[in-house]
Amino acid sequence: MAAATNMESIVADRTNNPNDSILSATPDELHRYAAHHADPEARFHYRYQAAFIALEAAKLMPNNSDATARVLCTAGSWLKMRDPQTADLFYKALVRRCRKTAIGAEADRKRWFPELDEQGNLLPTAPKEQPEENSPPEMTDPMPENSDAPTPNPVIEITQ
Repeated sequence: MAAATNMESIVADRTNNPNDSILSATPDELHRYAAHHADPEARFHYRYQAAFIALEAAKLMPNNSDATARVLCTAGSWLKMRDPQTADLFYKALVRRCRKTAIGAEADRKRWFPELDEQGNLLPTAPKEQPEENSPPEMTDPMPENSDAPTPNPVIEITQ
């Protein structure tokens, strides 16, 4: 019981302390705050900064170079999930400038950024299965057998 009383007195002292005050920012602190802000004012702004620095570096690199394609694909991939419109700038640069590289050709085929491994090489994609030439096309049943939906009325065509 003594511990509870002691705790109550600490809380009471803290809330009733006349020397307790709210600290506000000084004019110097407000000036420093205004001078330094994120560019752009967006979450993960450092990704944008890094991506645009990479874009500037890619401008100095030759067209149809694997290194240029790798830089553009990597930088665009930093933004592709969060900001597809901005990442599209990198995709278009990749396809226009590096279409003859493996990365550029894959980006053009996928119509977006291909996946790269840690070394910047293309990850293999599973090829789509193509039906054999002699096999008939697969027929899909529009109504499953155990469906509770009513069966459609047959269409009767009348000829004269």
